[in-house]
Amino acid sequence: MAVAGRDSRVIMVGVDGSPGSLRAMRWAVEEAQLRGSAIEAITVWRPGSTYGAGSAPEAEQIQARVVSEATAGIDPEPLISAEIEMGDAAEVLVARSAHAGVIVVGSHGVRSVRHAALGSTSEYCSRMAACPVVVVPQSANVESVAADVERPERRVRDQPPL
Repeated sequence: MAVAGRDSRVIMVGVDGSPGSLRAMRWAVEEAQLRGSAIEAITVWRPGSTYGAGSAPEAEQIQARVVSEATAGIDPEPLISAEIEMGDAAEVLVARSAHAGVIVVGSHGVRSVRHAALGSTSEYCSRMAACPVVVVPQSANVESVAADVERPERRVRDQPPL
């Protein structure tokens, strides 16, 4: 069933300059090629931030670097639009999730031990987004993450019984 306003072909990626966001962008690029999807790279900045971007120009530089690294050697490159927004990354991604087919974020656990497995942004998006969320883990091989998304029954079947 289609959701009004949602474009299931759009892969929205949270880009903050971390190794996790680079992994997320690489996963999104491969997925976009497979599905013929467009990518929307979202970089959120906060004034005076000590992590990520502290200004719009800094956010643009971070985003350009991550997109460039993720698409190096890719032919043809998928269509990638770039958006810069001021605010809280998790809140911005969730607010935009109603118009995306999927959100892709990396996990990096920079906030606290409690969020070490996912990271607070990925945890919040996983709980609150209006669309599916792919969290690309630190140790992920992009191909293995894509395989699990393609065959979700494998993930369920391979889990121990409750």
